Amino acid sequence: MRKHRRKIIAAALVLLLIGGFTCRDHFVRLYVYLNDGSLDHYAWDSLVCTEGHMSARYGPWDAAVWREAGIVEFYTQRGWAFGGIEKGFYYSRSDTPVSFQAAGCPLTEDGAGWSWADPGGNHGYTRRIRPHWFWFEAVL
Repeated sequence: MRKHRRKIIAAALVLLLIGGFTCRDHFVRLYVYLNDGSLDHYAWDSLVCTEGHMSARYGPWDAAVWREAGIVEFYTQRGWAFGGIEKGFYYSRSDTPVSFQAAGCPLTEDGAGWSWADPGGNHGYTRRIRPHWFWFEAVL
């Protein structure tokens, strides 16, 4: 009986781990909804007090401020040094979607959001969470 209990607990932990990675994007969107006031305040302060580009931390996440573009990105998943998948969410002062790191790649409407691609093969997708806030995924 004890061996079966251990196997059941191990299987449940594996399922929770897999489910956590699958549902992470949904949790991020929920976090933005539930913490809109503090996130708005952080984004506005970052855009007003920063010159050019700045990297910082916000809670558990790395953040990047792109002042000229009016964007503050929060990274919930970072890729490897030279490639990988980066995910997160960002604040857009103008309430318009942008490509990853405000690189200026043109966006194309794609389902419920927008996709982008650059000549080097990098591509991604962004979708609105709520006014001024967007979720992103970039494959580099």
